[in-house]
Amino acid sequence: PGDGGPRFRYAHAVYVTRRCLACHDEGRSARPYRENQLAGLLLVDLPAEQGSQSSLLNRVVIIAAGMLAGILAILVFYVISTRFILAPINELRSVALRVADGDLGVRSTIQTGDEFEQLSENLNTMLERLRASQEELQKANRLLDEKLGAMAETNVALYESNRLKSEFLANVSHELRTPLTSIIGFAELLREGPQGGDPRTARYAENILISGRILLEIINDLLDLVKLEAGKMPLRIESVRVEEVCGTLVEYVRPLADKKRIQLTLHVEDGVPAIATDRGKLRQILYNLLSNAIKFTPDDGQVWLGVRPDGDARVLLSVRDTGPGIAPEHQQIIFEKFRQIDQSATREHHGTGLGLAIAKELTYLLGGEIGVESAPGHGASFWVRLPTAAPEPRERPLVSLT
Repeated sequence: PGDGGPRFRYAHAVYVTRRCLACHDEGRSARPYRENQLAGLLLVDLPAEQGSQSSLLNRVVIIAAGMLAGILAILVFYVISTRFILAPINELRSVALRVADGDLGVRSTIQTGDEFEQLSENLNTMLERLRASQEELQKANRLLDEKLGAMAETNVALYESNRLKSEFLANVSHELRTPLTSIIGFAELLREGPQGGDPRTARYAENILISGRILLEIINDLLDLVKLEAGKMPLRIESVRVEEVCGTLVEYVRPLADKKRIQLTLHVEDGVPAIATDRGKLRQILYNLLSNAIKFTPDDGQVWLGVRPDGDARVLLSVRDTGPGIAPEHQQIIFEKFRQIDQSATREHHGTGLGLAIAKELTYLLGGEIGVESAPGHGASFWVRLPTAAPEPRERPLVSLT
């Protein structure tokens, strides 16, 4: 071209078709044509500047159409996701929040015909079961509250009954102790006085003394029981040599053993340390165990009192006898108050059944443990394990039901 500028040229070949031959056949046309013959060339010649503008316009149109299609696609996706995805999720979330606030009567109403509707139905079923379970639990709680109220009333009544019992035992014991002490004193004077030379009078006086001392021991046990149940048993903690307490106690109860020709033996191992405890309470524990062993051991039997260290900070005391033994099913009840294995009216050994119960309570008070090992026909071995350090205060139950 004459201007010499850059140009765009587009060419397109034109071929003869059957439709072309209908007008331009061989008989009527100056130039004969045949089907599929190259008839000519279509040429478009434009300046480059005009072509660039046209191309840019086309590109702008294409981009605008693409953006419009994208926006429309986003809008369609938003509508579909909001209607069929986000709306069910928001409803499930709302139901979950109301359930979390305690509203178990709320139900989901999703009806989309897909998995969301199935999830909604399952959630409603779960809420229905949860509501039924909560109603059953509330009913059980009401019944429990009623029973607890009844138990509280019973506990108050038991506490009052136990208080009255303790006051009665304490008052009666105190009222009995004073005249009983006088009776024992007069019996001793009668036995040792001028009239004591009469064998029959001396025998009567001795019987009065024995019966009076037994009754006084029972009264003392009752008073100790009252103090223990009330938590008013005082402790006097001091450094105690266990072997000295045991030696003195063995000599004290030896006359009881000699009457039945029972061999009473004390065995103390080396290295037994001094312990910080109440001397009187320790003596009472061992006395109850030794007197029980002598009482239940037949004539010409044996009773042993053993003391040995038990680890670094404990001492083990044991009382073993050759008595009839204790069946396994009876080894727990013997430590209960007013309980004895033989409850018959013709039992051979008389007593209140308080000795072992008091020994157990005193051992507990001193921070120790007590137990028994026995089998019928093989005697019994009662053991007490005490700490060498001073006992720490222990909490007791509010009401004793035994």
